[in-house]
Amino acid sequence: MVLQNYIRGRDNNFNLIRLFAATLVIFSHSYVLAGRVGQEPLAELFGMDSSHVAVHIFFVISGFLLTASLSERKNLLGYAEARFLRIFPGLFVAVLFSVLVIGGAFTTLALPDYYARREVWEFIGINSTLILDKVQLRYALPGVFPNNPSVI
Repeated sequence: MVLQNYIRGRDNNFNLIRLFAATLVIFSHSYVLAGRVGQEPLAELFGMDSSHVAVHIFFVISGFLLTASLSERKNLLGYAEARFLRIFPGLFVAVLFSVLVIGGAFTTLALPDYYARREVWEFIGINSTLILDKVQLRYALPGVFPNNPSVI
């Protein structure tokens, strides 16, 4: 049997591996948010913190799944359309929820002031595009979690 036969359908253990990787990210970020940067115990074991290990796990899984998706479609345009529809609607909803609901709930600014800030609306536009150099310019919302020891 070829590897492609093992990854068909939903019974392929990728969700379990994703859960493990997501747990590694939360574990690693908990040290940063607690102000204990560089003190994560797994960093010494792997030579990198566990969030970097998790990112590599996510890339490997994505490689398998994206290759399977392209192989199924055998059409680059259909593949690109499927990727777009898989990523951007969910990304847009997640960004809107983060800004309008989470940001609005946790900002230290008065709500009218928060929603009136240009940075709030720029955050939505920039972070909904995945243009990396622009995303890096707008990674924080005004007054949201201002006392975190680090903004990742």
